[in-house]
Amino acid sequence: MNAVLLTGGWAHPTEATFEPLVGLLRAAGFDTTMTEAVEALPPLLVDGADLLVINACRFRMLDERYTPDQREKWAAEATPLVRRAVLDHVGAGRPLLGLHAAAICFDDWPGWADLLGGAWQWPESGHGPVAPFEVSPLSDHPITDGLDAFTVEDECYEHLVVAADARPFLSGTVGGTTHTLGWTRQEGPARVAYCALGHDQRSLEEPAHQQLLGRIIAWLTGTDLA
Repeated sequence: MNAVLLTGGWAHPTEATFEPLVGLLRAAGFDTTMTEAVEALPPLLVDGADLLVINACRFRMLDERYTPDQREKWAAEATPLVRRAVLDHVGAGRPLLGLHAAAICFDDWPGWADLLGGAWQWPESGHGPVAPFEVSPLSDHPITDGLDAFTVEDECYEHLVVAADARPFLSGTVGGTTHTLGWTRQEGPARVAYCALGHDQRSLEEPAHQQLLGRIIAWLTGTDLA
């Protein structure tokens, strides 16, 4: 099986997350083709990738806080060709996995939030610094049924907008407030999942997080949950 992985982006050390993420995909039976170029998705998906993974922070970067150099390197749009390729992928029943800053991606594409099942919403959404916090798997979802709560060193995304048809499976608590950090949804014949964890390798190398991601991938592909 082949997975296409979109990576790279503003303020995220995606190179450091590549090895543990690809290792998890390999353990699930996937060879991974990686790209940092959003425009490369259509030719990579046209041959029928078995899984699309978005682990990137690619958006228009319109705010004046971003320098011209930063925009030149990382700003991106979801062109009509990119949108069509992603929609054709899920329309063929092939799964989509969004990780961490995938909720920020493609801010020029209103349908992305509908497809993913939620999104970052400026300025309400946010996060504090990378720090340990408790993550709670929800027992009423097959991905997380039987999993124990664990502590992870990561960013805790706060106040993400979650679609009404999304089914949460994970939450995190910071400062006494609990936030939804993971969900799934069905897009026609395709399964879609999002997990907000994974800012850097410290999170992705946490054994409990690796177990969770392995179960997410298994659920997406319809294989047995370990």
